[in-house]
Amino acid sequence: MKALMILGCRSRTGRTASAARALVEGMESAGCEVESVYLPEVEIERCRQCDDDGWGRCREHDECVIEDDFSSIVERIRRADVVAFTTPVYYSDLSESMRAF
Repeated sequence: MKALMILGCRSRTGRTASAARALVEGMESAGCEVESVYLPEVEIERCRQCDDDGWGRCREHDECVIEDDFSSIVERIRRADVVAFTTPVYYSDLSESMRAF
């Protein structure tokens, strides 16, 4: 089984990362292959809403004009059997990197 951990925390040593590591260790001990993505360390641009109606090439051609790391993460999500999202909670909301994702 393949798992993908997507982390929206800035620190690799903080509480959210520690909780995610515990989950990863549990999955690995059960024989799962786990890959982690730290969102603050990848390049993800916000949608440009290319057309007047808020869409663009993505709607008609299933591709985006933005060349960043998002498409490679989406491909990893498609290949994974399970995906876990972790984020610290700031003022009852997601972290900025998770929100951008």
